[in-house]
Amino acid sequence: MMSKLFQATILLFFSLILSITVNQFHPRGLPLIITKDMMPGIPKKIFKSVHFIDVKQAYIEAKKGMLIDLRSASDFQNSHAKGAINWSYEMLEKNPTPFIKGVKKETPLYLYCYDETCPLSIMASKILWEQGFRQIFIIKGGFSAWEGNWLPEEKNGYLK
Repeated sequence: MMSKLFQATILLFFSLILSITVNQFHPRGLPLIITKDMMPGIPKKIFKSVHFIDVKQAYIEAKKGMLIDLRSASDFQNSHAKGAINWSYEMLEKNPTPFIKGVKKETPLYLYCYDETCPLSIMASKILWEQGFRQIFIIKGGFSAWEGNWLPEEKNGYLK
């Protein structure tokens, strides 16, 4: 009969092999820590002024600012975080003016996209920083983390 330590070692070994294998086939790998190197084209001054925030903390703090969903309009219509507005990244990138019109520059902006591998929040933070916003928060894990933490969402127009 195998000892529990030996079984744990075998389990840990196979888990490590599996995670490395999955990471090799994932398009960008699965980053554990976001670094400046992972954000080509994002100047250091912008990277230093953008804050990464836990999804549960964002749920509490977003009431002080704007909760912004950067996913496509159709994904937003299907389901989104309660209280979020949709600034589709595709449209924001083309022309940010209609989105930011009337928004005070000191307003905290809480951004999310699809998941932890989605770069839209980071790319949008650059656009918004260039427009004069300095309180930019990126929600770690995006909408998948929001759903995974059972935070309130609106689905097809109804509160879920």
